[in-house]
Amino acid sequence: MPMVAFPVTIGAGRTGSVTLNPADIPGLGTASLQDYGAAAGNLVQLDGTAHISVALLPIGLVRALASSVADLWAP
Repeated sequence: MPMVAFPVTIGAGRTGSVTLNPADIPGLGTASLQDYGAAAGNLVQLDGTAHISVALLPIGLVRALASSVADLWAP
């Protein structure tokens, strides 16, 4: 794979000081255009254990899951 020299001077059919836009990169996909966070339409950032943070889950779901898991371990 060739090394990329910075600043980029040739790309996407342009020369000079080139700024690439998402549309310039084929096959990028729609998720690459989204921000991550807790706002509507954002992608969820996983924690260090590859799980969704409990803080991002609706409280009703957290309670239901906690109850269900507790039921699994009940004697």
